[in-house]
Amino acid sequence: MSEATAPGPIGTRPLPSLATLTGVELRRLTARRFVRFVVLAVAVGLLGVAAIMFVHSNRNLAAAHARASAAARAVTSHAPVPPASARAACKKAELAGTLPAGSCAKLGVPTGPPASVFYQDPRLFFATSIVRHVEGATIFVGLLAFLVGASAVGAEWSAGTFTGLLTLEPRRLRVLVAKTVAVVAGAVLTLLAAQAFEVAVTALTAATRGSMTGTTTRVLLDALWTALRGVGLVAFLAASGAAVAGVTRSTAAALGLLAAYLVGVEVFFVHFVPSWQPWTLKTASTALLSGHATLIPPPGTANSATFTTCSGANCTSLGVGLGHPLVVSAARGGTELVVAGAVLLGLWAFTLLRRDAA
Repeated sequence: MSEATAPGPIGTRPLPSLATLTGVELRRLTARRFVRFVVLAVAVGLLGVAAIMFVHSNRNLAAAHARASAAARAVTSHAPVPPASARAACKKAELAGTLPAGSCAKLGVPTGPPASVFYQDPRLFFATSIVRHVEGATIFVGLLAFLVGASAVGAEWSAGTFTGLLTLEPRRLRVLVAKTVAVVAGAVLTLLAAQAFEVAVTALTAATRGSMTGTTTRVLLDALWTALRGVGLVAFLAASGAAVAGVTRSTAAALGLLAAYLVGVEVFFVHFVPSWQPWTLKTASTALLSGHATLIPPPGTANSATFTTCSGANCTSLGVGLGHPLVVSAARGGTELVVAGAVLLGLWAFTLLRRDAA
């Protein structure tokens, strides 16, 4: 090795570029056994759902009608029958002319719901199920993306490797950006693969054991926009997991804060202060993924319908919670998630710059 190409002391070596750092972080991420286990869990989960979907879908409509008729007969056989005294009284009234002739003909015959109530079409319809399947894959990958993001940062602090990295790359913000981009890129690529698999399996099952009827351009566009909005949601969850773990420097603490938020804010706080429901992360996530979130105002809130009942001089107002529903759009939900993600990353950057790396 010539003197010109020989590496110098650490302080005189050229620092790596952001692209190099991101590539290194991606390789470190994919080399972790936990990440490989998560990817394997995603694959097994998708294959399991595909197998269940394929087995439970068929075109045997005659068998489905037969099952519905059998269920209706079973319910009808257990239906209550009027006692003999009631039937005798009915016959007496019919003979006396009080009731029209034939009114008591079916009085002793048990009746039940029709078979149509129990009928379930066994076919898988691509048009009505593809968006739901894409959403399901997005939620599954998104939850694991938060876990992987938190683990990718928290585990390095626990193992002490984060400190070693900062000695090689002292520009901490570059390290933060590289780790965030790597986690988000890995989560998004996994999501795209999962969504593509769901679309392919749903189309194959519908074509062979269901129906493609109703599959229009609008249906395909809805599925495409759902998938793209899901990319944004998964990117937020992955970055948030990394940011929370970066602030707490612990994977367990990050998961504990997530659980505390879900229970403390999404359940208890919203229960006592329902006006905050449109501003929760759950509502924003639902609006972004599904295109909108419709909230029914509970009784006593500003948007709830109010009816007044009076008994004499006493009147009572009743909020029935079926007033003007509040619709949270995907744009609003996405904006809230962007702001929340920026705040979390800002906190991580602040703590990383201010606190000691040891």
